[in-house]
Amino acid sequence: MHEIEFENNIYQISFEAMPESLKKSLASQELKHYLQLLQAVQQTPKKVYIEIKSFAEKHSGIPEVLNLLTFAHIQNFRIAEAENLIEKTYFDHPEYFFARVNFADQCIRKRMLEKVTQIFPTFDLQKLYPGKKAYHTSEFRGFLIMASYYHLALKNREKVLHYFKAAKETEPQNPNVIFLEKKLFRKSLLRRLLGNRPLA
Repeated sequence: MHEIEFENNIYQISFEAMPESLKKSLASQELKHYLQLLQAVQQTPKKVYIEIKSFAEKHSGIPEVLNLLTFAHIQNFRIAEAENLIEKTYFDHPEYFFARVNFADQCIRKRMLEKVTQIFPTFDLQKLYPGKKAYHTSEFRGFLIMASYYHLALKNREKVLHYFKAAKETEPQNPNVIFLEKKLFRKSLLRRLLGNRPLA
């Protein structure tokens, strides 16, 4: 776990799974199984796809499990199923952080920007989740990248740079961060934003 300062707040960012909320929803053996599937889907997504679908059917009311299934769909190129589940998960669990980020990202990709302001009435994390200081890396980085793309669509140069720089600080080697950086440089937008100054 490491600390990142963002918008005058210090956040604890962890690469480890953070299953605290799941302890109330899953028995210890089920939680262990969930964590095993979470790791396996990143390494052998095809091999565990059916197993994850079966697990999700048994625990369909738990947003973290639905998010696992969403990721499994994406890893197995079942995009339509992933998009349908992203939307359903958000409307069933609108306060779940990943549900918000995933659905907002989907709306941005589909150019439905007006929906993003309904999903995120503010981008101030302290107002959205008062007192929450610990985030999984994928949560925090996902939020920052989504916010970058949203403000890129709005052509808000200062905000694009604000969120991108935080994403790069959070996880500089993540493929999504690298892709966004290349996209910004390719369009020369980032160079204009920085005024030819280095990132670091």
